[in-house]
Amino acid sequence: MCPNSCLNSRPVLVKWPVAQPCMLGYHRDTACTAEGGSLGGNGPPETGMIDLGAVLVNGLWILGLAVVLAVLSQAYAFGTHGTGFRAAMQRQHVQQGLAIGLVLFCAGMAATGRVWWDRLLWGALTVGWAVRTWALGRRR
Repeated sequence: MCPNSCLNSRPVLVKWPVAQPCMLGYHRDTACTAEGGSLGGNGPPETGMIDLGAVLVNGLWILGLAVVLAVLSQAYAFGTHGTGFRAAMQRQHVQQGLAIGLVLFCAGMAATGRVWWDRLLWGALTVGWAVRTWALGRRR
């Protein structure tokens, strides 16, 4: 139960280990339902502002997946109009586009990692795909 019913129109201080305002049905540690019960979870950010850093970092891996999808779509279109998908995937610009997309994806995943080993593994994949991208660019 959410003490003092979080449904009041004004902020109500809730007696938790650290008193935090219970505004709009949320508390720092627990979200309150309209009936005053607890949903669990963290609730909204305390400032109510959008975290621009998180938006940019998450945008990085989303952009990477968009590039990969676009390159695969282009390779599929090349494949259906002649040479076949496998031959289209062998083209250098397709491989380079995939590598660039995977660098962006892996970098975004490394930046959003929560534990050190997660960031380390995604960082290693980022470096590996960056080296592959560089090697494909030199082959030209």
